[in-house]
Amino acid sequence: MRKEQLEARFVALLESTQPRPEFMKLFREIVLDVWRMRRQDAAKLEAAFLARLAELKRREAVAESAFLYESKIDASIRRLRWPLVVMTVLYLAAMLVLLVNVHA
Repeated sequence: MRKEQLEARFVALLESTQPRPEFMKLFREIVLDVWRMRRQDAAKLEAAFLARLAELKRREAVAESAFLYESKIDASIRRLRWPLVVMTVLYLAAMLVLLVNVHA
């Protein structure tokens, strides 16, 4: 087979494998659909994170109030505040990762 024939057949093969415009439009719609669903899922997850974070902050405020204003917290209960602080930091970090991934 001559070089010119091989090149012509190769060009013909490339042209035959090019996606048709109607398929590209469909592909675009599918990608946008998946992207919209992922954003909706991320929004739901973000709302759940924010609700949990609000609950953690409320519990921390109750513990802090009991300690500062009522002096009701002894050393063993004071140690229980740290898990609240750690969970708050972890939730904030998870929210940051979520938001970075959604907007990437």
